[in-house]
Amino acid sequence: MNMNDEYKMLREEIMFNSKQVYVYFAFTVTIISSMLVYIFNNNQSNINSIFIAIFVMLICSATRVKRLVSTTVNISAYMEVFLEPNIDGRNWETRCNRRVDGYNSKEQDKRDPLINIMVFKTISVWFLLSIITYALYILALFDNKNENIFNFIKLQFPNYMFIFNTIIFLLLICITLSNSENKRDMYINHWEKVKENETATK
Repeated sequence: MNMNDEYKMLREEIMFNSKQVYVYFAFTVTIISSMLVYIFNNNQSNINSIFIAIFVMLICSATRVKRLVSTTVNISAYMEVFLEPNIDGRNWETRCNRRVDGYNSKEQDKRDPLINIMVFKTISVWFLLSIITYALYILALFDNKNENIFNFIKLQFPNYMFIFNTIIFLLLICITLSNSENKRDMYINHWEKVKENETATK
């Protein structure tokens, strides 16, 4: 396989991974929405059990998406180190991600408040879904409108299913706050070391 073929194959894998992320997002939102509508329309007594299923699904989908993002960033780093320097006209990954004369498109995006509001890191979408889902979970349990909600939450902690859901929610937050997209420099350093070792042994 020559470098052009390898480059094309890896670009296709990046595109496939990106599409998979959107599929997971659409699937997750659809399932969660359906289950929430069912809960709020039917005044279910087994709310805790249904939300356990929702939170477990969120963890599974968030973990899978995080893996897809990590793989995509790793492939991109490999292409930047091994392929693009040796193929004329193939510089997409390098130009998108590498600082040139003090400018970096991603760093520029971070300084734009509108982009920060409108465009989230991929896994951050699951962070928002987790927050919204947990808030709706509390709302679904909270049927006494005259009671202080903070006192209500305190009273729930002897309930082992409530504790379990809260632990899963906190685990979700930990998963979604550690962003795989920020590991690009680590992958670049890894592939540069691999390249140096291969060059030294020739």
